[in-house]
Amino acid sequence: MPVCTDDEAKQDPVKPEEKSSVSRYYRTSRITNLRKVPRTWRTRKDPFEKVWDEIRLRLELMPETTAKEIIAWLMGKYPNQYVTGQTRTLQRRIAEWRQTQQSLEQNLRTLMLNEKSVLTTNSAQALNFTNNLDCDAEFSEMNKFLT
Repeated sequence: MPVCTDDEAKQDPVKPEEKSSVSRYYRTSRITNLRKVPRTWRTRKDPFEKVWDEIRLRLELMPETTAKEIIAWLMGKYPNQYVTGQTRTLQRRIAEWRQTQQSLEQNLRTLMLNEKSVLTTNSAQALNFTNNLDCDAEFSEMNKFLT
């Protein structure tokens, strides 16, 4: 174990910034507040491409179905073509599909609410218009009796 001399002990201790200038540079040179752009390319061919329509139909009919249940169903229907190791791939694919479905449903719901508000506004305006016509007709009939 090295022994430090009196001269070394009197010197100012090394600041942490000076010790790790390389790591500090590495940490500060990166822009950390920007998120990575999601990767859109595929490295492998999609194993569920041929049967995705069947899977999608099954998910639409039974939305509570899990990827494990679907992979078991596929292994029974197409023996030697699918393995349980592909479950995570199917889970990702199903999650992506559910997210797009939810987004589509939300957009549709927003459109329907906007249409509904436009319709109720137009209906209220039409109702006020017809009420005014009825009042005008009643008023003209009352004028006939008075004159």
